[in-house]
Amino acid sequence: MFLNGVEYNGDWNSISPQNIESINAKKETENAEIWVYTKDSPVKFKNEPQNLTFKEDVYDRIYINGKLSTLQELNSIRNDNIQNVNVNKANNNGKRNNEIRITTKK
Repeated sequence: MFLNGVEYNGDWNSISPQNIESINAKKETENAEIWVYTKDSPVKFKNEPQNLTFKEDVYDRIYINGKLSTLQELNSIRNDNIQNVNVNKANNNGKRNNEIRITTKK
């Protein structure tokens, strides 16, 4: 199962039904996959789970495998090549400091 484009092994009961934007079933593989996207997702869904686009102006810094990267580089990664995603959001004295850190599969 996938949440906002990333494999999810957490507690599904923690996701509010009112916050779900869409649920999709991908049946092209032997094992069907379920894709859940929330309304506050940093990912915009575009018909196919393979075509994910991260929204602009959400992250102040983007890191891919520890290297400072661009939104274009982030959007070029296929979701099936993502091993881990960490989203850090902070607001210090009115100054936004959001970052996303992606680790790809080796």
